[in-house]
Amino acid sequence: MPAFFGLSCQSIYNSVQQAPLVPEHKGIDFNENEALMPLIRFTPALKRFFPELKEMETEAKDVREAMSLVDAKYPGLIAYILDEQGQLRKHVNIFVGEDMIADRLNLSDQLQPKDIVSVIQALSGG
Repeated sequence: MPAFFGLSCQSIYNSVQQAPLVPEHKGIDFNENEALMPLIRFTPALKRFFPELKEMETEAKDVREAMSLVDAKYPGLIAYILDEQGQLRKHVNIFVGEDMIADRLNLSDQLQPKDIVSVIQALSGG
């Protein structure tokens, strides 16, 4: 499994999954019969640049569409996630559930109603 600055993708993913949920999502009962929308979560590092950034539900059918909706809600954020060609930046990972997306170029990974999409930005420093 790839590592970023000494941290495995799994440990970074786990830290985002353990981050507290915003109040409007606390206590949601994930009942099998409920029609939920995918939930997009962001690494806390992005809040430094976008203090109002909160997790958001989306009706997107794939990761590309989800990122378009993120860009509409938080103008400028997408530049931290995607490069000039619209591909995932090298220092960013996106997980759908526990799995890192397979398509970093086109972001065509499909989303299901109960998916949690985690946008993880690797930290660097010296």
